[in-house]
Amino acid sequence: MDDAGKRLDRVLRRMLPDIRLGEIFAIIRTGKVRINGRKVKGQHRLSASDVLQLERSLTPEVSATAKASQNPATNASSRLYRPPTDGHIVRSGTRSESSHRTGDDTRSLADCIIFENDHLLCINKPRGITVHGPSSVHSWVKRYLSGRVQPSLSFRVGPLHRIDRNTTGVLFFSKSAVGARRFTSLMRRGIPRKVYLAVLSGSLRSPQIWEDMLVRDREAQRTEITDVGSRAITAVYPVLWTEHHTLALCTIQTGRTHQIRVQASHHGHPLVGDGKYNGGPGSYALHALAFILPERDEELGFLHVYASPADNVVKTVDRLFGSIPEELLLQSLETAASLI
Repeated sequence: MDDAGKRLDRVLRRMLPDIRLGEIFAIIRTGKVRINGRKVKGQHRLSASDVLQLERSLTPEVSATAKASQNPATNASSRLYRPPTDGHIVRSGTRSESSHRTGDDTRSLADCIIFENDHLLCINKPRGITVHGPSSVHSWVKRYLSGRVQPSLSFRVGPLHRIDRNTTGVLFFSKSAVGARRFTSLMRRGIPRKVYLAVLSGSLRSPQIWEDMLVRDREAQRTEITDVGSRAITAVYPVLWTEHHTLALCTIQTGRTHQIRVQASHHGHPLVGDGKYNGGPGSYALHALAFILPERDEELGFLHVYASPADNVVKTVDRLFGSIPEELLLQSLETAASLI
């Protein structure tokens, strides 16, 4: 065999060039390809004596994936965003822990840093810690940057956007007035794409665009969907699904409070474990996976920022879908980000 020593998933990608990576993993996972009559994993390395058996008829699950890939929205010839696989992507080296660590918090923060330059600091935010407040990520960052940022009467270090206490992933802080102005300008013009990884209830088998009007009920600490309010758009791209659950990439331009959570519930696919929005008991898995610009911003110094999924998200995904290679998420980001 000419492919001796090579991984099965990579050999299949060359054998089946018209099949998407997600379908390849589904074929392997469901045993539609076997080596010497045995079901193996995608990382299995082939030997010269191996016999590869491939069943051409696909399962309903894979067929549904194929139909989703034929959706015009996912096959547009013109992509707004390049896949984050070139030299401009900034990736986190470690996963964020599933809860805030105590002790030397500035050292803990250093472990979460994805990207830092003279203007910005970006971290992979852990679960269970707020962005603002006495024991928040903000106070963490201020201590970490103490003595490293020039004092100014007109500028203070601060977060440039927000994510919920139990949401993990990409979170930016300003280190200079220049960085704050530039980042805020991009956000106001709706240029960045923020892509979240979410575990949804129900089987969602094709991309969807959710457009709703949101109103915040501050007394009840909930967001509601009404006929009037602030416009919110979320593009949902299913990566994998089972009969009861969907692993999806949710792309937003706006950043309304609880936007993905309330829209997912309203459209019949609440986040698994999101009790506030009809997702049942437990702990929901929502991770800010990537922050994507259409082209490298020389002033801010990055093109794409990617945060490896947090431990709690990985555990939920492994339990419901089996082990998911991060390569699959990276391959899906381009399509997900181009939907809006």
